[in-house]
Amino acid sequence: MADWEIIEESVITGSTTFDISFTSIPSTYLHLELTASVQINSTQTTFGGNTMYMNWNGDTTGNHHGYTGWTRSHYYDGAPSNNSAYSGTTNYAEAAFCNTTACSATSWTNVWILIPNYTNTSTLKSAICRSLQGPTSSGTNAHTGIVNPRIFSGNQTSAISQINLFSDGSTRPFAVNTSFMLAGFKG
Repeated sequence: MADWEIIEESVITGSTTFDISFTSIPSTYLHLELTASVQINSTQTTFGGNTMYMNWNGDTTGNHHGYTGWTRSHYYDGAPSNNSAYSGTTNYAEAAFCNTTACSATSWTNVWILIPNYTNTSTLKSAICRSLQGPTSSGTNAHTGIVNPRIFSGNQTSAISQINLFSDGSTRPFAVNTSFMLAGFKG
């Protein structure tokens, strides 16, 4: 029976950081799965604007990473607070909107990313990204939660040997205790 094997795990301890890189990813798996529990260390309290980005193999070439997705959130009274769709192409892709320490010290964003066929060199790479942002109790747009699925595509056929995750802005690092796990599916 096939199963997932942990390739690498990390937890941010001691001080914040702006990026996490998984390097030298072995090519012995069929698919990759990345999970994370993320919080951005920021004073921003408005919805969105605190984003985890991703690129592959250190590729920062313009328009090499496309994404499309939608966001759905609710205020505490149950009324929809945000329902939006978006897409774009950039030198990196948005992987997830994330909670901030200013919105809630105890609420985190759970992220799941599946990268199928990451070693196949005859197809363009793609990923399915899902995130669930926990409730926030303060800020301009306090809400009970945000669901945020995305599809991510890279304009490259080379096997993925490195995944880079980074937060936006030079003043919004990943918070202490943010954790990441990369796993491979043997098949």
